[in-house]
Amino acid sequence: DGTFEIFRCFHAADRVQNDDGQEVGASRAFFHTIASLLREDDLTHVAMAFDSVVSRVDRKDRSDSALIRSQFPIVADIARALGITIWPMSRYEADDAIATGAHRFGDEIDRTVICSNDNDFAQCIQADRIVRLNRITKETWNERDVIDRFGVAPQYIPEYLALVGDPSDGIPGIPGFGAKGTAALINRYGHL
Repeated sequence: DGTFEIFRCFHAADRVQNDDGQEVGASRAFFHTIASLLREDDLTHVAMAFDSVVSRVDRKDRSDSALIRSQFPIVADIARALGITIWPMSRYEADDAIATGAHRFGDEIDRTVICSNDNDFAQCIQADRIVRLNRITKETWNERDVIDRFGVAPQYIPEYLALVGDPSDGIPGIPGFGAKGTAALINRYGHL
């Protein structure tokens, strides 16, 4: 998720400007974090989705949001220069492209690793073939991990998060539906 990576890099990296006065600190951090990913021994294919790639921003706007947006084109160029396939999204979210790619190409390669810390991707996990890697904590989830964490199989994660809630996506959940009760309900009745 290129959008997540640029936000993470922006908030973790020092502020640095290039000779033209443009903020590039997150772009530099992005390069280093993606270069480290590309050094993984078993890596064969890489694609990166962005929620949107902004080509022009108001250079006078110095808000954090504007400083991040101004680096999207730089980050996309860095990713392309490193040989990464870019999936720029305008109508859908990067998450949608990533989930679609995992589903579409999952049968063509031995193992698909979705690099994200987003719980939504738990629904994409299939045994040990499609897994989720949180690059921050270095924690990898397979199907057994999803069941252990949520109490339901990956295909039921949309129902689980709809009932329990998912604050990161602004889903409040339904009052009275806790983790254990929701898992028991879903395991008994299946899809809503």
